[in-house]
Amino acid sequence: GSARPEGLVLLAFGEFFKEAQEFLGEEKPSGGIAVVGSHSGLLSLKSHTAAAQRPTHKALAALGLPFHTLAEHEFDRLTDETVILFPSVKRLGAQALAGWLAAAKGRALWVSGPLAQDGWGLPTQGLSSYGIRERRCEVSPFESVRLKAGEKKVCFESQNKTTYVDKDFGLAPKVHFLNKHKAPLYYLPVPVEAGDALGPVEVLYGELAAACRVKPLFSQEGGAGEVTVMPRFFPKGVLYVAFNEGSADRKVRVKDAGFGFKAVLEVPAGRAALAVFDPKGKVLASYQGPDF
Repeated sequence: GSARPEGLVLLAFGEFFKEAQEFLGEEKPSGGIAVVGSHSGLLSLKSHTAAAQRPTHKALAALGLPFHTLAEHEFDRLTDETVILFPSVKRLGAQALAGWLAAAKGRALWVSGPLAQDGWGLPTQGLSSYGIRERRCEVSPFESVRLKAGEKKVCFESQNKTTYVDKDFGLAPKVHFLNKHKAPLYYLPVPVEAGDALGPVEVLYGELAAACRVKPLFSQEGGAGEVTVMPRFFPKGVLYVAFNEGSADRKVRVKDAGFGFKAVLEVPAGRAALAVFDPKGKVLASYQGPDF
């Protein structure tokens, strides 16, 4: 009688995957975007790396873009990704960055905010091979960035971000396209992912995805930003995972870009919903969460 409520959730997930296992198998690679997470930043004082990860993932998921996250030394795990994203990492070891730049041939690089510091805060060469010489200073409470969609305001008022979030004031606050190497670079000197709002991040990624021809896996209606949806592709079907961070139940309508089917995911408040669909949109297995 000592089991906690979380045990019921684990049991329900186990029952779902037992039901769904015949439709799953080795996951199909979906290419897309490799998001680089910085351990140097996570373990450093006065770093905004952790704060930037959440809006990065939410913006990519909201746009339906395929992505997964790799640690800073996992450049040898790249497969068919077409983009490498450094989302406001601030600090990245020189050896790790050199590895990513070497592995980036034939791919595009998306970088927001300066990154020429190691885990100790000491300067590195950074993106000097592209001609970028970082000039760092703290961000202002309100920054303006110039995107194709127009000027966007990025707010850094919360959590004393103006004391530890850096920008590169050596270049204009817009996306700079540098194609000097086999890996074209899209560089925005302002770390938009470290800001207080998700909107500018979504606009930026949408424009960069269009420029690099990264196609969304699905489109989504409903959820009002509270529900995050992620598809995973397998030989016999596609697994849609949705989780609701809001206080109200939500219905989310998704349209699969690959197969073209439409589906509705009912996601209770604070819970997850999972369903496996065949290529025609028939539900093969679905997750039923426990009742508390």
